[in-house]
Amino acid sequence: MRVSVSVKLLVPLALLNFHASLSLAKAEYLIVGVSGTLQDGFPLRDRLDYTAKNEMVPAVFIGKALVRGYKAYLDIKDPDCREYQPEPHQPTVPNAVVLPTGCHEHANVYHIFAVDSRQFLHILNGEPRFLSITPDTAMIDLQAPETDAAVRTLALREILRQGKSDQLRAAVPLVTGVWFQSTYVESPPIRVGDDGTRITSYDGGLARWAGVIRDDLVDSSSSSSEENECAVDAGDSNEECLPANSNIRWERAWELVHKATREAEQADYTTDRPDPVECQQSVRFGVGPDQARINYPMSLEKIIEVLDSSKSN
Repeated sequence: MRVSVSVKLLVPLALLNFHASLSLAKAEYLIVGVSGTLQDGFPLRDRLDYTAKNEMVPAVFIGKALVRGYKAYLDIKDPDCREYQPEPHQPTVPNAVVLPTGCHEHANVYHIFAVDSRQFLHILNGEPRFLSITPDTAMIDLQAPETDAAVRTLALREILRQGKSDQLRAAVPLVTGVWFQSTYVESPPIRVGDDGTRITSYDGGLARWAGVIRDDLVDSSSSSSEENECAVDAGDSNEECLPANSNIRWERAWELVHKATREAEQADYTTDRPDPVECQQSVRFGVGPDQARINYPMSLEKIIEVLDSSKSN
């Protein structure tokens, strides 16, 4: 059984027509960065959508953004956890826990969404564990190639509107890990930068950890590809180049994720806590007087304008 159905990003005009039909054209949105099963193609993605009796307001994917100073882990559930699923059920998919270290050589790719303001406080109220939303602990690296044009356009517009001088960084509310457990496993980096930065991304890291191809885990239409090769850099991979049938590849990929999860649940291991003292270089946490915080409501029209403008640039 398929564990999730990706909510595909509607084109701006379709979004506008959709909202107008529900008299929601003036709905207010808040920006939030997520990393984990709240992303498109994963089990908790619907937590970003606002639903009421006669309303359904889907979150809008803005783009990806690199955030420095965070080290990513996969949260393996132990049997005494409320989220643990014993056999014969499928195991709970390991979620991302992205912990602040303050180290420049740690960086994670976040997925930036615009969420109906009425849904914002409910995003994390049910699951997952050990996570919170912080308004300005870390900041988006606006010059990083991993940061998409739409995110950069949005941030620069708000930086100029606020009269701030720092056009290299900006803060948006980010889902952040607040607790470390020895049962975490390190999320494999999707690549190592020229300066030694270990860049992580939930979907790419989960795929490498399980020995599968990233695009086989999520719908290719929900986000751009980060890796699309048969040989994955995951040690002794048990993944082969499967037929082109996406459903077969999808089912096989998730079978291997579930298998890797069960093996990790039963393994006797401990993971060490990250130590900021070992940082080669530190990054700034907390917004100063020169940096912008983008933590206020925006209209759908403004978001559409940003998306359209980034495509034309």
